[in-house]
Amino acid sequence: MDKILATEELERPAETTETTPPSRPARNRGKARILPPSVKEPDYVPPDFSGSRRTRIGSSFIEQFVAGHDASDVLRELVQNEYDGGGETLTLTFGSRSLEVAGTGRNIDRNGWERLSVIVGTGNVMGSRQAEMVAPKENGIGSKNFGLRSLFRFGDEIHVRSGGQVALLDLQTQETGRERDPAWLGEKGVRVHVPYRQESTERLEAFTLEREEHAIELMAARMPDTLVKLALSGKKRGLREVNIRSIRTGRMLRWRQDAKPKRCRAAGVSMVVRIGRLIDGNGRGVPFQEEEFSRSIEIPAEHAGRPFPAYYKLPGGRLKIAVSVPIARQRIDLGQHGHFYYPLKARSSLTGCAVGVSAPFELNTDRSGITDLVWNDWLIDQAVELTIDLLKADWFGRYGADAFKALVGNGTASPDRFFSKIAERLAKDTCWPTREKAKLARASEIVLPVEAEYSGFLGAERYLDPALAGDKALCDLVARCGAKRFTISSLVRLRCAGKDADNLETKVGDDANFYFTNYSGTLAGIDIQKRQAAALSAYPRQLTKQHRADLGNTTSTLSASGELMPAVQLMVVGPDLWVDCPEPEANRLHPELVPYRSISSHCRTFNEEQWLIDAAQRAATAAPDDRERETLYRKLLTREAPISRPALSALRNNPVVRNQRGQWVAPAAMVHLKKPLARLLDHAIDAPSKEMLNAPGLMARLRIRDSLNGSDLVRYARALAERPEMAERFAKLLTENPKLLHPAIVEELRAIPCLKARSGQLVAPATLHLDTATNRLCIGDNDRIVGGTNDLLYRKLKLKVAPDSETLLDLIKCRRAEGRAPNRPDLLYPTLVEAIRSERRAKSEIAKMPICWVEDGYYAPSEILVGPRTAAPLAEVIPLYLYSDEVGRAYQDLGAPAQSNDGHWALFFRHVGTDWAKDTPLDTRRRHILLEAYSARARFGLPQKLEDVRCLLDDRSRLFTLGELRAGKLVEPDFQALEKALRNANSEIGVIERSEQARTFFVGLRIRPLSAIAGTSEPVLGLLDRPPFWYKPKHSERVLAMLRRSLFARALYEVAYRNRHGHPGFEPSEPARIEARLAAVREIAFFQSMERRYSVGGAVVLVPAEVAVSGERIGVIPPKTKNSFLLLLAEALAEIAGATSVATMRSIANAFLPLLLCGTHEELTEYLDRMGIPHGRRCAADEEDGIDLDNDDDSDDDPEELALRQVFDNLDTDGSTNAEAVGPVAPAAPLSINPPPQPPPAPATRPFELPNLDDVSLTVASNKGTEIEPRGPSGRGGGGSSSAWLPPTPAEIERASLLGRRGEELVYRMELQKVRDMGHVEPERYVIWTSRDELGADHDIRSIDAHGRPRWIEVKSTTGVDGRFDWPRKEFEKALRERDRYELWRVYRVADTAPVAKCFPNPARMLGTRQITLELGMLRANIEKLD
Repeated sequence: MDKILATEELERPAETTETTPPSRPARNRGKARILPPSVKEPDYVPPDFSGSRRTRIGSSFIEQFVAGHDASDVLRELVQNEYDGGGETLTLTFGSRSLEVAGTGRNIDRNGWERLSVIVGTGNVMGSRQAEMVAPKENGIGSKNFGLRSLFRFGDEIHVRSGGQVALLDLQTQETGRERDPAWLGEKGVRVHVPYRQESTERLEAFTLEREEHAIELMAARMPDTLVKLALSGKKRGLREVNIRSIRTGRMLRWRQDAKPKRCRAAGVSMVVRIGRLIDGNGRGVPFQEEEFSRSIEIPAEHAGRPFPAYYKLPGGRLKIAVSVPIARQRIDLGQHGHFYYPLKARSSLTGCAVGVSAPFELNTDRSGITDLVWNDWLIDQAVELTIDLLKADWFGRYGADAFKALVGNGTASPDRFFSKIAERLAKDTCWPTREKAKLARASEIVLPVEAEYSGFLGAERYLDPALAGDKALCDLVARCGAKRFTISSLVRLRCAGKDADNLETKVGDDANFYFTNYSGTLAGIDIQKRQAAALSAYPRQLTKQHRADLGNTTSTLSASGELMPAVQLMVVGPDLWVDCPEPEANRLHPELVPYRSISSHCRTFNEEQWLIDAAQRAATAAPDDRERETLYRKLLTREAPISRPALSALRNNPVVRNQRGQWVAPAAMVHLKKPLARLLDHAIDAPSKEMLNAPGLMARLRIRDSLNGSDLVRYARALAERPEMAERFAKLLTENPKLLHPAIVEELRAIPCLKARSGQLVAPATLHLDTATNRLCIGDNDRIVGGTNDLLYRKLKLKVAPDSETLLDLIKCRRAEGRAPNRPDLLYPTLVEAIRSERRAKSEIAKMPICWVEDGYYAPSEILVGPRTAAPLAEVIPLYLYSDEVGRAYQDLGAPAQSNDGHWALFFRHVGTDWAKDTPLDTRRRHILLEAYSARARFGLPQKLEDVRCLLDDRSRLFTLGELRAGKLVEPDFQALEKALRNANSEIGVIERSEQARTFFVGLRIRPLSAIAGTSEPVLGLLDRPPFWYKPKHSERVLAMLRRSLFARALYEVAYRNRHGHPGFEPSEPARIEARLAAVREIAFFQSMERRYSVGGAVVLVPAEVAVSGERIGVIPPKTKNSFLLLLAEALAEIAGATSVATMRSIANAFLPLLLCGTHEELTEYLDRMGIPHGRRCAADEEDGIDLDNDDDSDDDPEELALRQVFDNLDTDGSTNAEAVGPVAPAAPLSINPPPQPPPAPATRPFELPNLDDVSLTVASNKGTEIEPRGPSGRGGGGSSSAWLPPTPAEIERASLLGRRGEELVYRMELQKVRDMGHVEPERYVIWTSRDELGADHDIRSIDAHGRPRWIEVKSTTGVDGRFDWPRKEFEKALRERDRYELWRVYRVADTAPVAKCFPNPARMLGTRQITLELGMLRANIEKLD
């Protein structure tokens, strides 16, 4: 196969040129260094400091160093020291008062004691009068005399015991000391004791129980990363066990690890399997496993003599480089991120893939990452070389596809040298496994089929190993490394041309471009032809116009004779016509390629249409065993393609198909009936054969008749005389074919005995009656009644329908005497109607006869109501037949009315007044019936002479008479407040339903509204209130001046008089009285509450009101807007004009409103003239001054104050939350001590970081009540700078989010402690950090006070000391609502380790004292800043 599929790839011009980046020393080579003449040599000469020199070091240096370490860092430093000391077990015991660290390594030597004689560091000892030198640790992996000092995290003193001596390091005094320790003389190893810090300092916290729990949790989380590389497989076992025990918490952690060698197939590479497990005290075990591969490397000359830890040193001056992969469930754990190790993990240095690298890297000061040095670059390059060698020789056989997946990027690489070098080597090295066993290839030599069907056309060495080819991520990786995609264009090019493809329309572009070296010989095989055709046909939508042109026009398709031909020159011939087809085989498409549309669609098709016509015509004279007719018949049975009209015509009219008896017949003479009918008429019809029944498509195209005709029915009827048992089937046949019963056919059938009578004899339809109850009773002769119930058929055959009317009436009379309903009223009554009509009898003869059966008895037609439109309530007193079926229509024809009249309704309402009125209030059923009656009567109201009948319903299901309605005891609801008050007072006044149907009914009865009978009310005023924000004394002055105009009083009278007609009983007061009442008004007063006292129906009730006139004042409930004030003022003027009822006051007030909008005398007269209202004399000139209630342009108005009042009016400040004590809730998710990890920033941007929360100490300062000065105007002139506003960048948004969360977290922790001090064991259930879970909430934190009542806290943070912050509307409204229970906290310098917070309770009160100022543009607030 490989020889057959021998291919070559066409060469491509090089598109890119790989360049090697310049080495470090040569980066600036060749750059010109030109300085301007103004740059001078510095000439500073320092003075002599010999007399003032002294050594002084602040304690903050070591404190800052300690504060920069957490508990996991302490564990890391202790582990490094123990490993350097050769110990295998390390134990940390957190006692009740101190920490003890016990190791099994070597005792401290002389150099070690010297390093313990200084607080920190190595080298020259500062402050010593003698030249003292402290040498650094040699060959160790620990930090240079810094690590042990991290224990100051827990206490201020460190005691180190070893070999009978003890050293002291004191953080507070910066002093050290050493004394003899007889108790430890002769003991092995080192013991370290650290008494716990009891009180917090400025930078370091006391080591409390909570801090101990947190420390142990951190150590548990970081233990695998810290310890795994320290287990060795040789004689030196390394560190194998770490125990952490806590007496105060009762928790114990145990880390055990082992390292075992394993064989590696790569030459010169050693393999170690490290397995570790963290066992918690509660039985949980966290396993860890990695497999490490190391190699001995010779150190080049430029790095010779460089010091590095003994962990990596090998004999002969060589060093060890190792790479490792994490293992989970015996596979590489691809979800892990690879790091650089030294041999401890450098947390901030990632390889960018799942592979880790261990080497003696140079690290930064906090040992969290490797530095950018040539030494580190060389080590990384050696690790890359080792990784590629392992990939070729060992990893693929060991891990399979995971070996390459481990090199796929899974995050940011820092530094990126390892990942980028791996990518380069994957692209240029022969490292990719192929289908050919034990054969590797470069990525550029590999093709990637985009679909599975496109595979297998090239040699096996061109395809990835199946273990890799099925993974999309690996295919994308090898494609990035240079592999070509084998697309449908590649396949078309491979099929359609040899080496020279210039004439092809298909262009492969960057896809794989291959050709067969033996093009003709390869394509001449049917196997390769079929496989290519199948692949091309699998995805037809991918074939472009160019693809189809090359497939059809190139000499690449195999003919039936085995030659290559263009597809467009070949013909497709079906297997059924293969022998009879006249086309030469050299011009036919190979039959095995016909199913593949990508090839056969380009070929010509044999012209079957003409052959069908010719063969059908020859069949008319052909012998019964003619082979061509047999072939034609088989072709028709299997053909699915459409047949042309000429061919169909020839086929239908010639004997080309077989009937059920195997005879050749023309399709036009054939009929296909249903099986029962076919069996019945088998001897008289030509039915399709079984083969045709299995080809419904053919029968449809040949239009085989599937129904009988009338002549068939007549022949069948005549045959019944010999086969009477088939009469019922014949009747069924007639029923199923009613369209065949044409008049002529019916007349023939009526004369033939073909229907069974009740007696069982066959009788001609002309002498039969329908089998109905009336016919049976009236006729009494079963030979004359049909023996079936097929009325439709019998009517078609014109059977007699019914007897005469007298017979039917006698039948009804008998049933009435028996007290039974008629058997078939739907037949009886229509028959009676038809008989009466046919006999031309008058309806009056039977109108009084009780012949109509309704529900449970017989009634005369004049005594019932018929039809679905009859009102259902009348069924309570009148028999109703509510259906419009045949019975209902018959009842109407017999004289029953279909519409109700007043007499019917009078009976109903009297029934209500006599029977129902005894059981008031009515139940739900009767109430619904009565409302339905009102809806039916609508505007027609009650019939005459029912004034004293109790039949009018109120909304409490009570009944009233029409007389009581007219007396005002039943009213229409139009005054909801008064209605509610009357209901509460148990008044006898009834209120009708508010439904539209009931209202129409009662309007027809001239019902009066509730406000019309309420009469005059008496105002009851509450306590005085302050005016609304917008209202000023000038408004009262303007209103009172307007009221005192004589023209205004006259205008009120004229307008009221003009509108009196719509209000019965209303007469406006005289103009003089109106003018006097207006002149008596001395003030506009605002009240907190206001009511009106009404006396209605013997009950005195109070109703809330918004405006009232009382003596010399007009009282108003403070409105929010001026428009609302004008509406209320208009209602007061309506009361002054004489309106007493609420409805009248509202209507007249609407008419008065335009008068209030007239600001001047001239506007008022113009309005009156326009409305045609007389206004009498002209007023004096002193009334010409304009008094405009809506004019806000006076100079004494403060626009800023008005705007502020408008803002406050539109805020949602109504109602505060419940001030009762709140209960505990389920605690939220545990609070993260540090902010959640953020995605790594772009390399060019330095990430914003906050200090560790454990290092932050919040100070609470009291606010001084400083008055905030308003900001000056922001003018744009005067040469000031102007800068365009820019939207915040994503980094700025992220920074603001971190700052806000840090401030909220500080206050939240403070609140937790405050509530805990109140005695609550679980403060998290009372202090809710709302904004953490609900974005956009109107507060940040909900806490409680000493009484358990809610406190609402909003936190605003800043990195500076200013007091400006954005205050969203929802938060501002919350502050106004909650008042004293709302606290605003400002956290200053939130990004520092010592932030300061101030509390501002009740910001709403502070607004009035200018301790808070607002900028309304974006509702930005300003409070006092931090000094």
